Amino acid sequence: MTININDKYKIKVKKKFKTNLKIIKEECVLTSYINKYFLKESIYTKSGFGDISNIIDNNENEYIIKIQKEKIKRKNYILKEYKIYCELEGCGYISEYYDYFEYQQLRCLVLMKFDIDLKKLFYKDRIFYLRKRMSFYITIFEILEDMHNRRIIHGDIKFSNIMYNYKDDKIYLIDFGCSRKWDNKLTERRISGTLRYASLNAHIGDSVNNHNDIESLLYSILEIEIYPKKLIWKGYYKKYDTTMKKWSRIYRLKKLFLLHYNKPRSMTNLFKYYALQEENEEKVNYNEYIKMLLRDMNKMY
Repeated sequence: MTININDKYKIKVKKKFKTNLKIIKEECVLTSYINKYFLKESIYTKSGFGDISNIIDNNENEYIIKIQKEKIKRKNYILKEYKIYCELEGCGYISEYYDYFEYQQLRCLVLMKFDIDLKKLFYKDRIFYLRKRMSFYITIFEILEDMHNRRIIHGDIKFSNIMYNYKDDKIYLIDFGCSRKWDNKLTERRISGTLRYASLNAHIGDSVNNHNDIESLLYSILEIEIYPKKLIWKGYYKKYDTTMKKWSRIYRLKKLFLLHYNKPRSMTNLFKYYALQEENEEKVNYNEYIKMLLRDMNKMY
């Protein structure tokens, strides 16, 4: 018997799979060389880099699985992401991958499951201490430094791509669908990443380097620290604008923001320092960013 998931996937269905957790009435079974996985529910998240769902294995361990059609050669993000995870293996704050396999017409990547992303965590608990937020910010800079030393650019830094586990009190970077090896060549014209946090270079398809991940992180920190306000370019486009038109509008406003707009006291020096680094230096001084962030935010609070 087969079932259609999202009108795209045809996967074998097992009527009932009894576990100690609960009885799952309709269970999709995915088999790799090393394990058998059971889809706990239909696809619950759609993204440009594959559909995502919860799964459990034979030992009732819970994971996240990303699924993409194998036939999509030009946009084979799942295979690309798997290769990035292989290169980053051993980096303690990068999400672990547990399995990669092809099943029928699907490419599947099995990843560690987390409790909550940082964006939801910050908005959920607004009494989150400054000291705790600062420790997260510092850790993210350290993660980026380690990753950049391996010549890899994430390409989509934002707090919804940084996960938190309550049990070990650690954060983990996820979602490497936009990642690439760091080079000095012009990128492909197709723009990737998240519009709200993308660097100026990403907007125009210019060469992307480690500075661009830093710029995206600064926008993300700014969004949290000015809450309940919002980034001034959020939603700054017309409803029926094309994708390129939206990116063009936001690019102009971001450029004005970096050059002229008044910024929160805690962020002014950081953005000034970023502008100088981006213009004059190829190497990022991560420790200087951390020192400046600590100094400026302590003044504000």
